[in-house]
Amino acid sequence: MSMKKIFFLFVMILFSNAALSKDYYFITGINNNKIETGITVSTASLDEDDDDMFFTIGYNYSDNLGIDISFFETGDATLSGDNGDRFTLEGTEYEFIVNNAKISVSSENIALGLRPKAKLSEELDVFGRIGYHFYEATASASGDGITTASLTDDDSSDFFYGFGLSYKIDNFYLNAGLEYYQLDYDYIDEIKTEFISIGFISEF
Repeated sequence: MSMKKIFFLFVMILFSNAALSKDYYFITGINNNKIETGITVSTASLDEDDDDMFFTIGYNYSDNLGIDISFFETGDATLSGDNGDRFTLEGTEYEFIVNNAKISVSSENIALGLRPKAKLSEELDVFGRIGYHFYEATASASGDGITTASLTDDDSSDFFYGFGLSYKIDNFYLNAGLEYYQLDYDYIDEIKTEFISIGFISEF
């Protein structure tokens, strides 16, 4: 079952078993993702930035602590080039041997975490996020004259943390923050994803 299906199944269960009140909140918005692959390029091209939506639903355990679950996709980090273009990973230099070569990595994530928070003023809150995320990471490769191949890791998880600010406007909160997710899986040594998120929190 994909991460997206698991997330929406969890949300349906939550909504069917709890009466909606101000103790629950919903957050959505756009993430600007920076995926650090550890690759350096000489003549090849590397794009590690992408944008995508995120969804979070949570419960206010107290005035100073929320518990929530999020779903998001990182978008793609893409390495591309033609025959003879070079790049380096972990100190080893590689060279493409076909034209229109492209290698992409991405992930779908479900994050479970705590959201401690404190008021700075009547309208402004500062918050943190800390927890564990579960992800399905995929790498794919294509190029002229070769069959497109992909590899998916279905059962990986790791630690995440972040922080941000929320500004109250009537019944909504404008939310901006920065989060760090560690991803480690077999065919890519390490990817760090930074999220600069602007969204709206609506309590219900």
